[in-house]
Amino acid sequence: SGAPCGRPGAGLPWRAPQPPASRPPPVPPAQLTCQHLQSGDVLLKLNAGSAVNTMIQLAQAAVGDEFPNVVHAGVLFDPHYIIEASGGGIHANDLRVGNRAFEYVVYRCTDPAVAAGAGTYAKVVLDIHAEHHSVGYNLLGGLRALLPGGRGAAPSRSAMDARLDAMLAGQNRPNFCSQFVVAVYQFAAEQNGRAAATVFDACDAVVPSRLLSLLRRTQAFRQVGYLASGVR
Repeated sequence: SGAPCGRPGAGLPWRAPQPPASRPPPVPPAQLTCQHLQSGDVLLKLNAGSAVNTMIQLAQAAVGDEFPNVVHAGVLFDPHYIIEASGGGIHANDLRVGNRAFEYVVYRCTDPAVAAGAGTYAKVVLDIHAEHHSVGYNLLGGLRALLPGGRGAAPSRSAMDARLDAMLAGQNRPNFCSQFVVAVYQFAAEQNGRAAATVFDACDAVVPSRLLSLLRRTQAFRQVGYLASGVR
């Protein structure tokens, strides 16, 4: 007689169902020192306890952001110097001195050419601001970026070129910290033959907490570790 009817696969060898394979525990991020860092690395600063840091965290938490304790961001020019937008505009600070006490999460672009271009362009903007004072701090833009709404579109290459021309002409084009990071990387991508949206698919007005969310989602970056407070 044939195989019994009514059961698909009847008559085939039967194996007991196997329990699902257990997932390996997540690998904790590596603790880094300056010798592990590279030009173009994105550093996201955690709340260091100052009044300003705490206000930023509270504001980001109030609008429901996923990582409100990420309160600042910058781009590395080299393994020791971070270029960042703060109260007076664009500055370079030594991670081993003035920023030694801060804790950072470190992300790296998966395209080395774009990463190197971002580090170089951050230094270009720093030099432009030193000469023309045309890259001030965008406090109002940071506050507006907290408001609910869409992320907006990444800028066109022509729009970014026009922004650079304006800064060189002494016309103020302010940034807040994470806005500067996004703008630098979008410009570097375009200069390397990639659309700005392939690194950050949003306008540059992204607050620090949402920058981490973008970095975690995109294939253009990976987390390489963290810098602990006081360890460089």
